[in-house]
Amino acid sequence: MLAERFRGTAAAGSAYPTFRNRYEFQNTTFLNYGKHAWKFGGRIRATNDRDQISSNFNGTFSFGSRPNPDPTCIPSPANNNCIITPIVAYQITEQGIAAGLPFATIQGMGGGASNFTQTFQSAGGTQIIPSTVRLVDAGLFLQDDWKVRPNITLSLRFALRNTEQLQR
Repeated sequence: MLAERFRGTAAAGSAYPTFRNRYEFQNTTFLNYGKHAWKFGGRIRATNDRDQISSNFNGTFSFGSRPNPDPTCIPSPANNNCIITPIVAYQITEQGIAAGLPFATIQGMGGGASNFTQTFQSAGGTQIIPSTVRLVDAGLFLQDDWKVRPNITLSLRFALRNTEQLQR
């Protein structure tokens, strides 16, 4: 794949099922007692994302622009000849593989992919392993609004929050 020419790796007409479930439960309770107005409560939220991509399990190589490793290259403002374009990097790689050159040599000539991505599948090769991500966050709070005088209210709030990092 040539990075400057294409965005995304999906084949036309490919279906990528995505399942997203979001849950939220929250409660706030108010209680007035004398000069105090108490509030307390909590919230818990969960998001589950499950994606299944059934193509690209052989992987995608991306070829980006890079500086020309040739030490004799002298940059010219007119044509920027010391930059290897993605198509030239791909051609250098293909020619090096066809000639049986070691990969280190191909890279030294300015070839080689700049990125490789792969979607994994099961050992049998028929079932694609879906990517599942969960995010959970929860919080509790306690607040007291105390009416010290008719024109002065002192508020104190205590809050706990927890965010679970992404899980696979």
